[in-house]
Amino acid sequence: MADPAVAAAQATAREESSDCLQRRPKRTVHADSHRSNKFLRALLCVRVPRACKLAPRGSKLAPRASRVGDRGAILPAEPFAPRKSMPAARKLAPAAGKSASKTQPARRASHGAEPRIWVIVPTYNERENLAPISEAILATLPAANILIVDDASPDGTGQLANELAARNPRIAVLHRQAKQGLGRAYVAAFHDVLDRGADLVVHMDADFSHPVRYLPSLLEPIQAGRADLVLGSRYVKGGRIPRWNILRQVVSRGGSLFAGVVLLMPYRDLTGGFKVFRSEVLRAISIDRLHAGGYAFQIETTFLSRLAGARILEVPITFEERRAGQSKMSTAIFMEAFRLVLILRIKNLRRRRKALPSAS
Repeated sequence: MADPAVAAAQATAREESSDCLQRRPKRTVHADSHRSNKFLRALLCVRVPRACKLAPRGSKLAPRASRVGDRGAILPAEPFAPRKSMPAARKLAPAAGKSASKTQPARRASHGAEPRIWVIVPTYNERENLAPISEAILATLPAANILIVDDASPDGTGQLANELAARNPRIAVLHRQAKQGLGRAYVAAFHDVLDRGADLVVHMDADFSHPVRYLPSLLEPIQAGRADLVLGSRYVKGGRIPRWNILRQVVSRGGSLFAGVVLLMPYRDLTGGFKVFRSEVLRAISIDRLHAGGYAFQIETTFLSRLAGARILEVPITFEERRAGQSKMSTAIFMEAFRLVLILRIKNLRRRRKALPSAS
């Protein structure tokens, strides 16, 4: 039997505890609190509609948004997903105020038609090479067109170009009044082929130093949707320059290495002139603002294409000596390229490279 004194003490303690609970003041609920709760529930219903549909309001089982938000509503599906990039040709819509010729590639691509390929061949005193190179290009790419850009060559290259165009409708000629540099010739040619509705734009030399047999391998990555700009590279694995002496190779490789280090580009051949562009890349880099110089033009177009978000690939080629005529390379052209690299770095210190496009 329990001790009467202990039992009495326990009963007294229970009575005191009950009196304390009864005397505790009740918590006051203000109207402002009701309004705050209503606002919070409304906000959650807007931001996380699934939570409101799956469980009744006020239910403890209703899913709630986390501190960073619901993935399907507050944040993108992948917070660290790459940003939007250069649109594919079939997604481009005709821009207001643009001519029909400039928006034609987008409409044609949307119907699944074959892309229109234009090969730009700049010439100055290339009469001996022009007819053979044109014939070789058309034989290699049966669906392509050629634009010959002649800088008033004194040896009659322009006249021969007119004769070739008269015999073959797939050849066009752009005459310029005087020799103004390779870069300026390419700018004029880019405008011309874009107005003609080009989807893919190739540029190459007329002297056979860029072998025509590599054209299909340069076009393939773009046609397969894996690249926006392809560089014919002498310095990647498989590329060769069999007839150059050590000095010329050192100067050429040194120029590409210098440009790559200063401009933070991982490509090995930045001075080559054998390239294939998607037309959207040329529109994105504002070709009217390009430097109108010599071979420095090649470095600039690759650099600006990279900043614009283009996917750039290098395809190995064998660079061969010209079959006829004389090389246009000089010390002045080399120094111009050196200065341009520094200018590009200074002007673009704060510009960031856009996200590389995904295949589409």
